Amino acid sequence: CIRDSCEGAEFEILSTLSQAGWQKIKAIVLEYHLLSGPNRSVARLRTPLTMQGFQSVTYPLAIPGLGYLLALRDPTAVRPPLLGSIDITQPSPS
Repeated sequence: CIRDSCEGAEFEILSTLSQAGWQKIKAIVLEYHLLSGPNRSVARLRTPLTMQGFQSVTYPLAIPGLGYLLALRDPTAVRPPLLGSIDITQPSPS
């Protein structure tokens, strides 16, 4: 499980992770920062996750451009303690 609060580097981390690194990960919880650079979007964060077989859900914060993303490779096998009983099969809150 990866829990990440890297203050804007989440895009670079996900885009440079090796295939061997991806295979070791079952769950990712990260805080995203859309304001820290150009071309930053939740969709851009989800693209590498989806390509690696993860399902994800986002939880935007009241502060524009900030929020949390939970990604699970197998939602039935992993229940990260940080977020308890969140149902990843439900759509992200608006």
